[in-house]
Amino acid sequence: MNSGKNRFGQLIQRIGLGLTGAIGISLVSMAGNPAYDRFASFDRLAVIKTASAQLFDGPVDRLPPIERDSLRKGRAVVNGEDGKYVGRVLVTASPEVVWQVLTDYDNFEEFIPNLTSSEVLEDNGDRKIVEQVDSRQLFILNIKSTTQLEIKEKAQERIDFELVAGDIESLVGSWQIELVSEYPGATPTQVLITHSVDAIPGSGVPNGIFFEILKGSINETLSAISDEILVRNGN
Repeated sequence: MNSGKNRFGQLIQRIGLGLTGAIGISLVSMAGNPAYDRFASFDRLAVIKTASAQLFDGPVDRLPPIERDSLRKGRAVVNGEDGKYVGRVLVTASPEVVWQVLTDYDNFEEFIPNLTSSEVLEDNGDRKIVEQVDSRQLFILNIKSTTQLEIKEKAQERIDFELVAGDIESLVGSWQIELVSEYPGATPTQVLITHSVDAIPGSGVPNGIFFEILKGSINETLSAISDEILVRNGN
């Protein structure tokens, strides 16, 4: 009887240690128990699943594999058709530098291809009117277009723009920046830039030609912005 009480007391002590956080239910008394082994296997699986969920939950990791691979190699990626496009590029830089480049409207023509002029006409803090002139050669034709955009900024997060005047029928879009870490919990070292555009050409401009130029322009612009960010970041 006494030996039974002693064994019971030892078991209670072991469980008590687990409740105080020193150990879980005593491995000495539970190891080898089929029920415990099943529980331990389930627990390990839960940990693995949790880690996997964290690992693939970043803004880049949620994208298709081919797109992820291209972005991590420093390439701009543009998807879409018929005037509706989403372009992305991944840069190793601080969000402050990224934001500085994206909002340097008066100097866009210095680093964005085919942009011959960019000027802030009105500046009301986070709301601006910007006029841009684009000129490019298509075969033997010189195509020039002027747009005035209303811009709304949300500091270091997002820029929305909409056409208020210009040579095309409509243009709306945005720039969005998201911080990217190398692994869950790490300090972000990269920024994912996402550029969305929805445009309709003006009268007299064939849709096919306009859409082809627009898609190529988005790719060129993202690549140029990425290069400028790296220069200003000191990379």
